[in-house]
Amino acid sequence: MSYDYEAQTVRELASIVRKGALYRRKRPVHWCIRDVTALAEAEVEYQEKTSPSIYVGFRVVKGAPEGEPWFLAIWTTTPWTIPANLAVAINPELEYVAYLVPGRGRFVVAKALLHAFLGATFPDELRAPQKGGDDLLSAARATGATLAHPDRVRDVDPEELRTFEYRHPLADRTGIVVFGEHATAETGTGLVHTAPGHGEEDFRMGLEYGLPIWAPVDGYGKFTSDVAIAGLEGKKVFDANPVIVDMLQSAQPINGGSRSTAKSISRGAGRPPSARRRWRPSTRSPLPVDGCRPGARTGSAGWWRTVPTGASRGSAAGAFPSRSRTARSIASRSSTRT
Repeated sequence: MSYDYEAQTVRELASIVRKGALYRRKRPVHWCIRDVTALAEAEVEYQEKTSPSIYVGFRVVKGAPEGEPWFLAIWTTTPWTIPANLAVAINPELEYVAYLVPGRGRFVVAKALLHAFLGATFPDELRAPQKGGDDLLSAARATGATLAHPDRVRDVDPEELRTFEYRHPLADRTGIVVFGEHATAETGTGLVHTAPGHGEEDFRMGLEYGLPIWAPVDGYGKFTSDVAIAGLEGKKVFDANPVIVDMLQSAQPINGGSRSTAKSISRGAGRPPSARRRWRPSTRSPLPVDGCRPGARTGSAGWWRTVPTGASRGSAAGAFPSRSRTARSIASRSSTRT
């Protein structure tokens, strides 16, 4: 690369800085805990992986009606991300109910997923389909399980849920409820456990609601002392899965756990690791936090360029080499050139 080309690159960057269009923040990245490096999109491949899944109830400590305890029920296939939970996402377009299980409390789930939730966690709350009879009513009753106690269902408005705060089941802190379109009624409970340091949707929720982008995991995929949960520091996240599942089953009132198969990220064979930080324009969407096998890490803070609304991806394309001096010093040095 010629010196003139490098000089012009720095001048262009300085022009961006002077316009106030360069900012610094974290972003999610694909991360490989084997090679301890970020992965380019071209290095990412997907494969089937079986993971433990568990339902978790987050006890509401603010906003719920007085009386029996209330819980926000979530379902996750990544128990190791629960220590970093800071929020629960709900969809304002969904219908939610709070179901009372005597001796346990009320559990908030999407109305469309109530039967599936009870079948996996409190099966005694369902009545098996009735068989026999040739009439239409008998045929209707035989199509699936019904609620044994429909009077225990209470509708809950999403706006009311938005005011709730809950206590983390393993750590001494509270979390909030946020609105997110990625919470759906396709599977789980319709409420999504949210850890802004682990995952693209979670990251975006963190930015929107001012939550810390926090991941208590180092580059080798091991929990750091920041996790502040006894028995987890120094343990690899995947090795910690069964430990965390046991902790959760002891600390919260929901039964039910299983293993779930889903697509996970692996690293393409024969591709060398990327070793350099890059300057990237902000038109690129954040990548999910994952990596080889996969891994987990929130990217280090980097400088980003803002682009006017409607600008094409191509108009913001390009990556600038990382420099040891700050963007401000680059602008200062470049402004003296003609």
